[in-house]
Amino acid sequence: MAWSRNDRDPGDRPSAPTSARHGGRHLAERRGPVQRLLRLEPGSYTIEGIVAIGVFFVLLTLIVQIGFLVLARSAAATSVEASLRRAVVADLDIETVASRLERDVASVVPGARDVAIEVTHDAGAVRAVLRFRWVPPGPDFVSVTVSIERSVARVVPP
Repeated sequence: MAWSRNDRDPGDRPSAPTSARHGGRHLAERRGPVQRLLRLEPGSYTIEGIVAIGVFFVLLTLIVQIGFLVLARSAAATSVEASLRRAVVADLDIETVASRLERDVASVVPGARDVAIEVTHDAGAVRAVLRFRWVPPGPDFVSVTVSIERSVARVVPP
């Protein structure tokens, strides 16, 4: 009994066309020098893959550092405002407010270096300007200086 195309088992793959089976060796010879070079140099894919992974990790590091910078700035701004509100309610002197503010920023913002604080007051408000250089976790690509300015109205009896 002769086998036909419909008598194949479900897992059998169809055979390749005859032209590809017999002419495959000569196909590379018929191509130009550029195609032959690309066909014979599969190592370039490895180099491109390594470069892509390196670029990905540099971008990931940059994105993580930007995220940490946003968190550090937000934490410092909240700390400055809370310290000023405590100072207004307790009616503290300027030196005490500045020292507490410096201590609070050092505990809330890891990586804060060269902290400079200016606290001023007048009859209506207490004002603080905080500047610090932030060193991110990991590699320090660029030097980032954060500046925060907040003021809180003084509590005056009616």
